[in-house]
Amino acid sequence: MRLRILITSFLGRTHHYRGEYERAVGLATDNLAALPAYAKGSSLAGKRIGVVSAAALVVLVLVMLAHGESLRPLEATPDRLTWVRDPRGYEQAPIVGDPEKSGLYAAHVRFPAGLRIAPHFHPDERIVTVLSGTVYFGYGERFDETRMRALPAGSVWTEPARQPHLAWAKEGEVVVQVIGIGPSGTTPVPPGQ
Repeated sequence: MRLRILITSFLGRTHHYRGEYERAVGLATDNLAALPAYAKGSSLAGKRIGVVSAAALVVLVLVMLAHGESLRPLEATPDRLTWVRDPRGYEQAPIVGDPEKSGLYAAHVRFPAGLRIAPHFHPDERIVTVLSGTVYFGYGERFDETRMRALPAGSVWTEPARQPHLAWAKEGEVVVQVIGIGPSGTTPVPPGQ
């Protein structure tokens, strides 16, 4: 029900296409008046983040269905994750799927204190959430500390396909969750570009 409210809130901002989207997701226009104020498009940032998160979730589910895949039940506490060291200096714990194959994938990635992730890009789009620590993140083709923002736990960023970006665990260990649709890969940006 909460997802329907969030979608309705989002749709309330798209007046031109409102009826078309409501029909597509099975919402009735006559029920909008009965919704609480927070579901009608509050301008609070937290509500917008909820709408964006819900919309991203809907897109991921639709893409999964298009690929004919479905999630299997999974419950994993942090101590049950299997961390694999990457030669680039970080560790990764796969949660769902395989980034090298077609379909949805999710993984936790742990950066040790001080690790600098040089400018690079991916062929796929990604959504990244900071689970612990503070990561310094920026978009660009060269490592420029002045263009990076501190993103503490709870922060989210997107990595559009082929958009160069960089990260730095400047103040201590950082753990993020990466979600994307594979196949994926990493292409470093040559220095001096």
